[in-house]
Amino acid sequence: VRLTRIQYCETLLNEGTTIKMSFVQRIISFVANEVIADGLARNRTFQQFAIKSDKAFKQAAQQAKLKQAELEKQTAEFSKTFKEEVQKGMKDMNDKGKPK
Repeated sequence: VRLTRIQYCETLLNEGTTIKMSFVQRIISFVANEVIADGLARNRTFQQFAIKSDKAFKQAAQQAKLKQAELEKQTAEFSKTFKEEVQKGMKDMNDKGKPK
């Protein structure tokens, strides 16, 4: 595809505008993030919320670890019992199949 000179110039202008807008957007985003983060960091209510949330997440993680350990124990017990029952069943089947 061959572009005319006018189309080529328009393409260059559009790309330049896009780069400029992207740069401006990044600056605005950075400033907004700094203002918001600084405002929240100084807000007493937000600080209390952050502390309570952190504590709740830590407690939930601890409870999840305990539940995982409990489930691992139950799974191990189930696997052991299942294996024993399968072996017992296989032995019973073999015993029934043997001539007396």
